Amino acid sequence: MDLAVARVITARAALALDSASAVSLAYYAEINGLFDPQHASAAAAVQKQREAADYEAVRPSEHEAAAAVQTAERFVAAVQAMLANG
Repeated sequence: MDLAVARVITARAALALDSASAVSLAYYAEINGLFDPQHASAAAAVQKQREAADYEAVRPSEHEAAAAVQTAERFVAAVQAMLANG
């Protein structure tokens, strides 16, 4: 979980510098947490963006990158809450 939190923080910081890196870090933050079924479809959308950025050199827009980071933040927060209540 610590790695997921660190990747979300790094993804947020990367938004201002590189939207492709922000999307990639956001995606990996999600898969480093424990999957909650309600977040699976959002994670799948971020995965598609990450693959396009990583393998096809497609640069996501700032809006897409910010949305990916927000998705990762919500996901990691949900997993943290689940573990705290666990």
